[in-house]
Amino acid sequence: MTHILPYCEIDGVRTFTDSEIVDIYNRMKANDTVDGVFIDEQIVSADDFLRVMKYGENHLYLVLDDDRIVAFFWLNRFEGKTARLHFGFLDLGRKDKVDIGKQCVEEVLALTDNMNEYVFDMLIGVTPISNKAACKYVQAVGLKKIGVLPFGVYNRFTRKSEAAMIGYLSREVDNESV
Repeated sequence: MTHILPYCEIDGVRTFTDSEIVDIYNRMKANDTVDGVFIDEQIVSADDFLRVMKYGENHLYLVLDDDRIVAFFWLNRFEGKTARLHFGFLDLGRKDKVDIGKQCVEEVLALTDNMNEYVFDMLIGVTPISNKAACKYVQAVGLKKIGVLPFGVYNRFTRKSEAAMIGYLSREVDNESV
């Protein structure tokens, strides 16, 4: 059974150990998927991944299947009731990735606070167009493409900014014309 758990601190104790978080990065490195997920210069090592997820302005969620971490996603760049959404996967086929991605966004968009109000109205995705597989993936999960930002992401490998697809997922679609 797949379930999603936040990486957070509860009464002074983290929900996952530092070693478990570092292991996520190391498994991605072994699967040769690190560079596709972490294209900018913020995360270039397992220690960076731990530091950014533990102390940065990120909310990390781990997806477990039979107590094994199979995927993760994180939210950042919070503004009002929106956040940027990012995915990472470990040892999963495409169909499983899409199903898990849909489950993740549904659960995040259904989160409510102690006043029973939605925490998020919308999630935003900014995906390098050079990563065709990621662009297809986020659209398969439900992200609606709204355009391309000409210099939307910085690529540490080319040392240049490059175009990125921008899209969104929301609980409700506003059909009003601008």
